[in-house]
Amino acid sequence: MMPSPPKIFARTLQVAPDSNTGPTGLRGVMRKIMAIGAALFTALTLMLGLAGAASASALPVVHGNNDGGWAHGMIKPGNIYLGGLYGNAYVGPLAGSSAGTLKWSHWTGTSAYGRGLLEVNLCRPDCAAGHYARYAASVTLRRPEVHRGVRYFSRLTLRYFHGYQRSYTYKWKSQMWVGGP
Repeated sequence: MMPSPPKIFARTLQVAPDSNTGPTGLRGVMRKIMAIGAALFTALTLMLGLAGAASASALPVVHGNNDGGWAHGMIKPGNIYLGGLYGNAYVGPLAGSSAGTLKWSHWTGTSAYGRGLLEVNLCRPDCAAGHYARYAASVTLRRPEVHRGVRYFSRLTLRYFHGYQRSYTYKWKSQMWVGGP
């Protein structure tokens, strides 16, 4: 008797009439991939949009820290220079002065308030060799505006007593605070 040939087991794959449809078919898988891609794209777009909105909604900065323009805006700086890049009036101490710094008691998205020392160059005998008069002063910052996505305070009100109560309002003009006496 002859040995019988080996049995080959074959599994038959049964295919649905249209294997491209349904949740496990090619079209179903492609739909899932597209849905995940769309969700990731939407999430990324929202995150980037919210990041831009967050920078515009962050606390405003103040310029005039002897930086000569829009660079280096700060929150709660130790001093503010008035009257240009090398201003003849400062709120806060002069460099190297032991007079202290500008102390901020309030800083929000709409206003800020601080107290410090106003030092004014008397320009006697001239401004380069001038002497400084000092007065206790308060600073109020207000009117936030946006420049290149960064919020900044555009108005500064300076109050101090010199013979009588004085109050001056300055406006930030891209390079310096303009206004005052």
